Amino acid sequence: MAAGGGTPAGAGGSGTVSELLAVAGAGTMGTGIARVAAGAGLRVLLYDVDPGQLERARQRIVEGLRRDEARGRLRPGEAEEAAGRIATTTDLEALAPADAVIEAVPEDLALKRRLFAELGRVCRRDALLATNTSSLSVTAIARDVSAPERIIGLHFFNPVPAMRLVEVVRGALSGDEAVRRGMELATRLGKTPVICTDTPAFIVNRVARPFYGEALRILGEGLATVDRVDRLVRAAGFPMGPFELIDLIGVDVNFAVTRSVFEAFFGEPRYRPHPIQRQLVEAGWLGRKAGRGFYVYDQEGRPLGVAWPPVRARLPVAPAVPGDGEREEPAVRSEPGGEPPAGPVAIIGDGPLARSLAGRFRGGGVQLACPQPEDALSAVEFLRPGTAAVIVTWEGRDPLAPGEWEERPRLLAALERRLPPDTLLLVAIHAQSCAEQARDLERPDRVVGFAAVPPLGDRVELAAGAGTDPSCLDRAARLFRAAGLECEPVADAPGGVVPRVLAMLVNEALLALDEGVAGAADIDRAMELGTHYPRGPLSWARLWGLREVLAVLVGLAREYGEDRYRPAPGLLRRVRARREEF
Repeated sequence: MAAGGGTPAGAGGSGTVSELLAVAGAGTMGTGIARVAAGAGLRVLLYDVDPGQLERARQRIVEGLRRDEARGRLRPGEAEEAAGRIATTTDLEALAPADAVIEAVPEDLALKRRLFAELGRVCRRDALLATNTSSLSVTAIARDVSAPERIIGLHFFNPVPAMRLVEVVRGALSGDEAVRRGMELATRLGKTPVICTDTPAFIVNRVARPFYGEALRILGEGLATVDRVDRLVRAAGFPMGPFELIDLIGVDVNFAVTRSVFEAFFGEPRYRPHPIQRQLVEAGWLGRKAGRGFYVYDQEGRPLGVAWPPVRARLPVAPAVPGDGEREEPAVRSEPGGEPPAGPVAIIGDGPLARSLAGRFRGGGVQLACPQPEDALSAVEFLRPGTAAVIVTWEGRDPLAPGEWEERPRLLAALERRLPPDTLLLVAIHAQSCAEQARDLERPDRVVGFAAVPPLGDRVELAAGAGTDPSCLDRAARLFRAAGLECEPVADAPGGVVPRVLAMLVNEALLALDEGVAGAADIDRAMELGTHYPRGPLSWARLWGLREVLAVLVGLAREYGEDRYRPAPGLLRRVRARREEF
């Protein structure tokens, strides 16, 4: 039975925050939930069918509470007090007095349904019943339980003591009072709750799928290597690159979640698993826990180098493919800092990327041909002999305008006729490859593609078109180096790496928003807290511009002809209406 005496607060239908919390399942998640609840002052009853598992769980909880006290998260003496509030049991009937029960057994629908049927019989009718499922339908779990309106999802994230987010999942049968009590309980446990509907993968595990899926596509297509993708994504502000994160989560776990989401959405191509992950699982290369995944690790879990054979980016200056365990060196050497170019630089584009680049170049002592970026290719009266480079970001243009994609190469050809002979031409490849943009030029050798999203980090992507002279690629790297930006070569394809990944994240977030999965603020908050993204995808879309997001998606759809890259209807409507709000 629960430790301590007296009648639990909330008994008798008071609807108050639970004071006696039962946790069903003493695995990793159940142990973490019990530890957090005890530390928050609740009495906890931890249930499991295995007495040995309960004893191990209790030991881990006590050790964790003591660490919290040693680190100042608990006051002196509070760890012992919290441990005293925890009781364990193998008797399901002992859960009858609980104000709330959080189920944390393995992700098996039949198992959870059996358990909830028993909980519905054993527990008070006014008890809150919550499942910690990360992928199963809360509605399906609740279907055959008496008073299903008391059942919700409370999806905690691992490790529970460290992760602040809890997704409060409203099933089709969940009552408003149960959702309210779930929000209160999560808050009492020191978590930040967000409400979402009972759709596959909820918020975080759904919206995050492109972070992994597009990285795998980029790798599989030979556009960039494992470590290059990770470096670029980290430079954009993410705490870890996608391959580092897959290795940390477990290649098998990430693959299983992706397959589950793909099947739950009846084969939606945006969630299609990639054969590379299956190969890694079949090889037993499961990430850090196995010592090898996309990277190879030492016994302390530190990465030693790339394990999965990195595919060489298709660039004329790319290095030979390194062997197993070797670190790939960038093909373009571009350490931050350097001499500014001899002549001025012209930036053409009406958007935050152009403005960010202008600020970086000014900060690096680079002379600009005009004080602010020009918003049209026709505004090149400022060009003169000695202009070192012209940078075209293509911002502010309508990706839905008739003939837009044929117009861009023609505009570049008109611009080329006015350029001094030695001027470098850099074009954003967010929606069109460098080769496609340079197709009508007399001098495609001096055209270099680049990719970056605002706010700028410390790296940009460089892409050589089919006719690009390698010396021009080096000139472009020196130019960006003067602005404090390191360069990473990628193959010439629409979207590059970071713009492609980010555009797909934004698209998924917009789909979830317009389908009513959660509100805009909750989606952003969930992604910031549940995945540690530097900003929510919808906030990032406002910063970048919805037109720019749509341009990347349209470019990918043109390139691949796949339904995977179809823009969210809400994105199309907002761009047509010139609306940036959500």
